[in-house]
Amino acid sequence: MKISNPLKKYKEIIFFTFTGVVFGFFILSPFAMVVSDIIHNNLPAEKIHSMYSNPWESIFEVFKPYLFIWGSIFAVFSGITGVFMGLYFKARREYFDMLNDSYKKLCELERLKDSLVYMIVHDLNNPLTGIIGNLQLLQMEMGEALGDEQKKSLEMALLSGEDMKRMIDNLLDINKMEEGKINLRCEDFKLDEATREVIERMQITARREDKSIFLEAREQLPNIYADKELIRRVIGNLISNAMKHIPQKGVIRVKVALKNDENIFYVQVEDNGEGIPKDYLEKVFDKFVQVEDKKAKMGRGLGLTFCKLAVEAHGGKIWVESEAGKGSTFYFTIPAEK
Repeated sequence: MKISNPLKKYKEIIFFTFTGVVFGFFILSPFAMVVSDIIHNNLPAEKIHSMYSNPWESIFEVFKPYLFIWGSIFAVFSGITGVFMGLYFKARREYFDMLNDSYKKLCELERLKDSLVYMIVHDLNNPLTGIIGNLQLLQMEMGEALGDEQKKSLEMALLSGEDMKRMIDNLLDINKMEEGKINLRCEDFKLDEATREVIERMQITARREDKSIFLEAREQLPNIYADKELIRRVIGNLISNAMKHIPQKGVIRVKVALKNDENIFYVQVEDNGEGIPKDYLEKVFDKFVQVEDKKAKMGRGLGLTFCKLAVEAHGGKIWVESEAGKGSTFYFTIPAEK
């Protein structure tokens, strides 16, 4: 059992009280006496000059008759001031201690929440992988025997399962990247070809929603050394995000290039949707942040967070330029050097 020391607990009050008394008695009192004597006794100029030439002796002579009365008054007021200063600093210290304790508890709750989410999501991943695998097997073996409505239902179930799988993968990888535990599986590959593969896979959904995706890539781009799967997912997330915010007949343009002057690979995803309000531009990459857009399909607010962490894990940068009502353009860069 810890026993507190009362003297230590109130050390601020004792210190400032003592300081106030000393300050009032030895500093304020002599000064006040000199000023009072000059005003009330109409000291001649010679006397004042003498006081300036030998200040300590003159000050003592002037305030000597009033030492006890005025010194006591100033000491009392200084002591009171010291008490209040001590109380103020004591309350201030207790407030910051309480704030620090609250912050530590909040961090612990945040850690527990992340651990719980990670555990639940991780446990969902295995059965979902089995569901998607069986749906794909069913589509391959019985696709021709199914009617149009059955094919459509199977395709929708498969797309929904894959969408949920992407969400789970994003959550798991975000957690790993935030803790610095993700291992990049880097390899040489063509960035334009990987981008084209992502777009071809997403064209099915785009056509069904009457939307278009175009790729602009300079021919004969050199290989990029990066985690191919992560980069593909970044591009897929950016396109998927754009798909949610463009109307029917909307257009998404993806541009891939190499900036030789800066020695970086450069990817741009541009849409003609509703754009992003200025207030959201700084926080659009934060977890669970969703832009308020009544026309857009609601997401989970994780895709862009994953993009940011994945790009930064490669030493790159990601940002967005947008204006409400005029569409959005997302950019990211990856260093060309290994």
